[in-house]
Amino acid sequence: MSESIYPMKPLVFSSSPGSVREEGDEIIIPRTLLHEWVDLFPPGQPMLVHMACIETDLSRIVCIGCDNEEPLVFAPNWILEQMGLTTDTEAHVSLIPCRDELPSATKITVRFEDQREDLDLRQLLETHLDMFHVLEEGTVLRIQQEDLYATVVALEPAPRCRLGGEVVLEILEEGLVPPSVEESPVFPSVVIPSVEEPPVFPSVVPSVVPSAEEIRQARLRRFAI
Repeated sequence: MSESIYPMKPLVFSSSPGSVREEGDEIIIPRTLLHEWVDLFPPGQPMLVHMACIETDLSRIVCIGCDNEEPLVFAPNWILEQMGLTTDTEAHVSLIPCRDELPSATKITVRFEDQREDLDLRQLLETHLDMFHVLEEGTVLRIQQEDLYATVVALEPAPRCRLGGEVVLEILEEGLVPPSVEESPVFPSVVIPSVEEPPVFPSVVPSVVPSAEEIRQARLRRFAI
């Protein structure tokens, strides 16, 4: 499949952001593109795409959150920053469905810029990661309500992983480097549920199987709400 290229703007300029939030890794794409791609993704799975900036040649995997009538892509500010852009930079991105077999994260190691003792950093981090589908080493997470920044310094078992399921969260103290796998201490496990909700299909009697077209229309209606 060939790539699709569109201008990209900050999420704040979208007139209908829907469920897409500044803190997460979802983007808004043109409706015509969603209709073209909707059958390429398995039902109930996140619609992951490779997004590459034409101007900076930087890329990352993001998730389609909703669509819009405009021939534009809208993305959270942190994604623009990770791709070497500012909010007033004119940029274009290429999009192509992600076919990568990404492993599920089993351990995430982060370092906060400010180790504030008056906050439950672990709880804040767990809540923030609930809004992510894919995480990459080097990603800078911003927890806006507390104006905190945390850098993802290591991921296991790979530098880029899906989120969802049981994962160990390690918060490094300032100045420390991630321990080796052999020396890793044992941390309590938490469960980060998948943020993608399954599509809602029309009610059917048990003996009737929905057709492929009925499934397709149900997925499109989910974005039109």
